[in-house]
Amino acid sequence: MILRLLRLRSGQVRSGQVLIELLIALGVAVMAIVALVQVTTKSLSNAGFSKRQSGATVYAVAAAEWLRSQRLSLGWDAFSSKAGQTYCLNDLNWNLLGSCGTAQIGTTGFSREATLTAVSSKQVEAAVIVKWREGTRDVSSKHTTVFGRY
Repeated sequence: MILRLLRLRSGQVRSGQVLIELLIALGVAVMAIVALVQVTTKSLSNAGFSKRQSGATVYAVAAAEWLRSQRLSLGWDAFSSKAGQTYCLNDLNWNLLGSCGTAQIGTTGFSREATLTAVSSKQVEAAVIVKWREGTRDVSSKHTTVFGRY
């Protein structure tokens, strides 16, 4: 009879131990799944940011090339006279003096402005900044070109 009670109690301990082992295994599995979801979410977020940053670089380089064409078509005197100002270049024209504010390049979410600074009488530096919103923070990409009088 005593052996039978010991076996019964031993069986109860084992069934309780199995339940605890199952709960621990389930907890570990849930933590692993949560970690995988977090890694995947962060990877997708980083991929989206990289794509938008690449797009911003394209817009900045396009503005720098437009400024280069303006330097050639306007001539040095007219081009260099624009130094000392910031221009909103969303539409690649000189019409909007100052910061772009909330204006965007079409519906892209990007805005593009250039600040021209006279480095000397023979050089003008153009700093093109493309801005966009990444979640709750403002992000920008800057491209600087120095134009010279030749």
